[in-house]
Amino acid sequence: MPGRIAQLTLLSVTVLGTMCNNIINVPLRSIAADLRSTPSAAVLCVSAFVLMLAIALPISGWLGDRVGQKQTLVAALLLMLVTQALAAFAPNLAALMVLRGVQGLACSAIPPIVMGLLRMFYPERGLSVMGSWAAANGVGQAIGPATGGLISDAWGWRMIFVVLGAACLAVLVLTWLFVPAVAHRSGPFDVRGAHAAHRRSWSRPGGGDHLQPARRILRRRDRRGGRRRLAAVRVRRGLPQAKRRDDPARSACRVQVPAQHRCGLWPDVLRLRWRLATWVPRQAPA
Repeated sequence: MPGRIAQLTLLSVTVLGTMCNNIINVPLRSIAADLRSTPSAAVLCVSAFVLMLAIALPISGWLGDRVGQKQTLVAALLLMLVTQALAAFAPNLAALMVLRGVQGLACSAIPPIVMGLLRMFYPERGLSVMGSWAAANGVGQAIGPATGGLISDAWGWRMIFVVLGAACLAVLVLTWLFVPAVAHRSGPFDVRGAHAAHRRSWSRPGGGDHLQPARRILRRRDRRGGRRRLAAVRVRRGLPQAKRRDDPARSACRVQVPAQHRCGLWPDVLRLRWRLATWVPRQAPA
């Protein structure tokens, strides 16, 4: 089993990857002013990173299984190091936007590979290492914007990428020295799983569920009126799964939604809170 240094190295990679995502959120106005652009256009530097991260996330996990998780992580950190160094000398906003997209592509390999290595190295401490990974992710989210703002005020926004490049070099050396390599495994790419993950991440605001775990929001289309409506459907716990529309068990778990509120546009979930709070299931006929 790898030692404590390997675990701390992987957690440091997680903190660094999270900071690369949000470290330029605060100095966006300085970037826009220096590159003679508008703050609304500078936001594309953040969007390019997140977009490439979301697109390449399933592919990077599969690539780590095929090539090797340590090799893929080292290659991602090396690509991150090169793009951070080039971003420090970006001549215009378009070049910075492209480099930020490549940084998101490199950062997409960090979450699946780090979690896979932690589960593989410490199988008897699965919950604790996953908790430490989540804590490292939260640390990166918390200190990233503040660190970017402090560095930008002190030495300018270009120094942010210099500091990130030095951090990438440090964790790259630590990963190469202290993280052991594992045998790679071959397998087909799960296209359906990747598509389902993208739909779950992008179909809801914030990529998360704003409802209680025992409730869902489903989209239904009224066949007669041809209008899209939102219906709150309770998760059937203990009730038989109904296959026919006229099954009593199916109608017993529907919520009583007033007719004037059945039409709406997703994600207008705030207007549905009172309906979800007052849950009145129908009584199944005897």
